[in-house]
Amino acid sequence: MNSLVTLILLGQIIGCTFSHHLLPQLDCNGEEAEKLAELAVHYINDHNLHGYKQALNIIKDVHVLPRIPHGKVIFLELELLETACHVLDPTPVENCTVRQQHYHVSV
Repeated sequence: MNSLVTLILLGQIIGCTFSHHLLPQLDCNGEEAEKLAELAVHYINDHNLHGYKQALNIIKDVHVLPRIPHGKVIFLELELLETACHVLDPTPVENCTVRQQHYHVSV
């Protein structure tokens, strides 16, 4: 009985390990990662109610994990810079200048 339980657990561990490696990983400099990062920054700026708009500086890391029962979850690690445009300013973030580090509200 113990060997059957061990065999089932081993099979589940191997299955979980291989399922993570079957998904293609995204390159941080790739076109798809850049589109996802732009979408994330747009979402952040649209849902921020105070402070200044954020601009994308660097895509540090991208992880793709499977979502059960279907789909995938994408984790992005981004470095953002604060712009001179307030979140209530209608100016697009592409037209905003980046604030100098000593003027940033949050470090």
